[in-house]
Amino acid sequence: MDIEILLLLIRRHESSPSPKDLALYSIALNSLCRDPRQFYGLDLISNINHQETLIDLEFAVSSLAVCTSGTHVRKRQIRRLLDITEQNKQTSVDHRNRNLHHYLVYPTKKLGKLQKENGSFGDLKSSAFAIQALQSTDPGARHWNKTSAINYVKMQQNDDGSFGDDDIVYTTIMVLLALGPQGLVSIKDINCQNEKTKNWSSNPLTLYSSSMPNKMTDNLNYNNNNNNNNVNKTQNLQLETKVTNLTNLNKIEINPDDIVTVSYTLWVGSNVTEIYNINITTENNDTFYNVMQMAAQKDNHFSFQSTEWPNGHYVHTLAGYKEEPMSYHYWLLYKLPMPPDLTLPPPNQFVAPVGVDELLYLLTQVDVTFMY
Repeated sequence: MDIEILLLLIRRHESSPSPKDLALYSIALNSLCRDPRQFYGLDLISNINHQETLIDLEFAVSSLAVCTSGTHVRKRQIRRLLDITEQNKQTSVDHRNRNLHHYLVYPTKKLGKLQKENGSFGDLKSSAFAIQALQSTDPGARHWNKTSAINYVKMQQNDDGSFGDDDIVYTTIMVLLALGPQGLVSIKDINCQNEKTKNWSSNPLTLYSSSMPNKMTDNLNYNNNNNNNNVNKTQNLQLETKVTNLTNLNKIEINPDDIVTVSYTLWVGSNVTEIYNINITTENNDTFYNVMQMAAQKDNHFSFQSTEWPNGHYVHTLAGYKEEPMSYHYWLLYKLPMPPDLTLPPPNQFVAPVGVDELLYLLTQVDVTFMY
């Protein structure tokens, strides 16, 4: 495999390697406790990031490779993944399965409903991916027929033992992963004890946005009875990084005047059952976190709790509502060029820090497959 990868990279002037091929090789290296960022002095992950593909399927695989390598995933890439999974048009089963691997919160029932009468989930490769996904999230097979799916895959074996009619090696690998005890989602759980083999940080591999912190130090609670010198701190908590609550903003630069007014709105619920708005006047170039503190001191509805990390704050509770990862409820922060419209919820490209004027927090149920 090393020779194949090196030949692929050496011949890049003749034929540039596709992000999909590089991603699959990177995942394979990662599963062998090899660092794809240090492959004979070459950085495969950097190559993947520099060749962002327009094909949704390949983009999802590339993002999986970046994530499992422990490399920082850009916020723009996360937004694109969210936009892909929330498209109204029907997308392939392959594509949705790969997004499961990124977020591990895939709505299993919806995937199970895609199973056909013959046990498949479309073609052979799609079925292999679906089996891996469902074995990870629904091992008890409550929402799918596992026996039927396995039998379908086994019946597709060729006389020579391989699987598939085209791209035989790739299809066979995916089928073996589906039939074996561990699939792609197990890569992140591999315990690489030999530092000579896998030379990178021992921190857990997580997918996070560029505004998300990398280490938590304490938990902060703010309401109108607290000020900056009266902060309750609980040390040494542990919090799994999620692609949510993008609260660590850069400096707000609304206009060049010395004094600015920030319009700050809270929406609660996917159907928006509660709305709160407040205007905060502050100095230009102030942080939005400071704006949140001032709003909390003026109005109880804007009281919040956050976790402090070395490079910012992770807001997990607002207006008494705490995020609920198990039911996919998260706070999302948007920066909008105009006041938010209830009839037209903002798209993901306005998730902070994009935009300039209006700031909206929305507590919503995130469905990583379809429009929520």
